[in-house]
Amino acid sequence: MGADGVSAYYDRYWTDAGFQPPPNGNAFLEEQIARFGRPGVSIADLGCGDARTVGDRLESSGASYVGVDVSPSAVEAATSRGLDVRLIEDIASSGLEAGSFDAVFIIEVVEHLMDPLSAVHEARQLLRPGGSLLVTCPNAAVWIRRAELLFLGRPNAMGDELSRSEPWRDPHIRSFTPSTLEAMIRLAGFDHVTVGGTEPSFPVKAWGSALARRRPSLFARRCTAIAVAP
Repeated sequence: MGADGVSAYYDRYWTDAGFQPPPNGNAFLEEQIARFGRPGVSIADLGCGDARTVGDRLESSGASYVGVDVSPSAVEAATSRGLDVRLIEDIASSGLEAGSFDAVFIIEVVEHLMDPLSAVHEARQLLRPGGSLLVTCPNAAVWIRRAELLFLGRPNAMGDELSRSEPWRDPHIRSFTPSTLEAMIRLAGFDHVTVGGTEPSFPVKAWGSALARRRPSLFARRCTAIAVAP
């Protein structure tokens, strides 16, 4: 799919005729928004969509926020709320100034990309030395997905409500576990990478958070990564 095709797909994706995903929210994002959401911190949000996941809160906190996305509909929705969000053709060529950001967020994006490594390379170029990359994505190896494949014989890419019944049109085209997410980020030139998980998946709620921290590959619905630019 060429750049025009990707743009058209995600333009529809962010409208009422598409999936129009709700803002993501989890413990990891709460921590990172609190950590970086303060005056004097410059933040780039690659693949920000309509920027409701982190953009509004980072902007209101006084941080210097800029987002980029390939969807005209999503960008229009974000800019209508006064955010600095820019339309691009390719996340790997953001057009933002190299070496000028304290943090780069890539939230629920890498699983949508044909070449996610290039997006992480772009983040590396945008960061100042010592700046932080923050990534989240679905965990393909969470126990409930393993069980679904083993016992029911069906994969679930977790893209939207039709992922089980129509997996061929799922927007998630890449799969990650904590270990493969870490490997990709290291390949992009980051030396210090910490991976984990968020959104516990366990029948006993009281144990969920502890298990997600101890064994994120099995018990966390989402992979998380924090990496520091050399």
